[in-house]
Amino acid sequence: ISAGAFDAPHCRPGSRPMATGSGRGQVHVVNVGQATALLRHYRRGGLMARISRDRFLGMDPWASRGMREYLLLRLMRSWRLPVPAPLAARVEQAGPAYRSDIMVGLLPGTRNLVQIMAVTTIPATAWAAIGQAIRRMHDRQVHHADLNAHNLLLDDGGQAWIVDFDKCGVRAGDDWKDANLQRLLRSLRKEKARQPICHWREDTDWPSLLDGYRKSQAVG
Repeated sequence: ISAGAFDAPHCRPGSRPMATGSGRGQVHVVNVGQATALLRHYRRGGLMARISRDRFLGMDPWASRGMREYLLLRLMRSWRLPVPAPLAARVEQAGPAYRSDIMVGLLPGTRNLVQIMAVTTIPATAWAAIGQAIRRMHDRQVHHADLNAHNLLLDDGGQAWIVDFDKCGVRAGDDWKDANLQRLLRSLRKEKARQPICHWREDTDWPSLLDGYRKSQAVG
């Protein structure tokens, strides 16, 4: 993939923004050769965005946001975890700061939990599949820094996927894993409160997710 593949995605034929309802940076669906990919430009959030929308301090390309996520996804794919395939990352140095982008493979036929819950009920088997996917990730000691309802996907076949590994990484120990699950629970409660229609029931759907999480076996 050439460096030009990252330039001005909104101006390229066939490119379109993907609206997921979450995330600081706009994600674009782009065509790269015969493949369809997702291109994300890393952006700052909070007060720091007033200083710079997309520049981060650092002069080591391997420590950049894009490269760290790219390498983590490669590692997770080698473990056969349900995450998108990393295609390329770009780092543009600008003095003591840099800009960064990542390109990952599109997961066909997928919608995130928020999109699905807005139109229909998710069956117990699918909630269990989500719990199993999270457990497989945790068994490999991968901490997801922003585990929420927007970053968990289901495809047309009922398989669960996990996306958006910015600022994530391998972490020792087990005490953080329950906090990771609680972060997801808060996200689901938030969506239930904010969305005009949200087909989610904490008394039935959350236990189904936990059941899948607890029954999932570690990948050898």
